[in-house]
Amino acid sequence: MKRAEATFRKLELPITTVACDFQVVGCSKSTDRFTAFPDLEKLRQIELYLHEVIGFLIYRWRGWV
Repeated sequence: MKRAEATFRKLELPITTVACDFQVVGCSKSTDRFTAFPDLEKLRQIELYLHEVIGFLIYRWRGWV
């Protein structure tokens, strides 16, 4: 959302931001115990986060925002 908003603002287009793809992070189960192996859901959340952070940095580097 941040990346798209910055791109449209750079083009001086009027925008209204509305979030539409909600990804909810649930509470972990009380029976979960420490493990040395990552949970697939947690890896997916990290992937989504890094995709947006790296994408924003690339957009800034290319001058799109």
